[in-house]
Amino acid sequence: MICRKNGSLLKCLTRVGPRNKWDISIPVGVSYQVPTIPIVIDGRLNLGLTDIFKKDVLESGQKNCQNVVFQLTVGYKFKL
Repeated sequence: MICRKNGSLLKCLTRVGPRNKWDISIPVGVSYQVPTIPIVIDGRLNLGLTDIFKKDVLESGQKNCQNVVFQLTVGYKFKL
């Protein structure tokens, strides 16, 4: 989670209150298949577009947070 105002991860992790039940994000990634062996390497970054906390519980001056997720996958490709 990243806060929009100052990028403080700690403030988002320690904040309490009702959270939204859904999230919309933009996935950006790259995949590579090793040519000599059937290994696939994939990296993906999901950038959250929606706010985590509900707006009616934020105090004056507080900024909302958004999810940011990085995924790394290493896989074996089977012949079918």
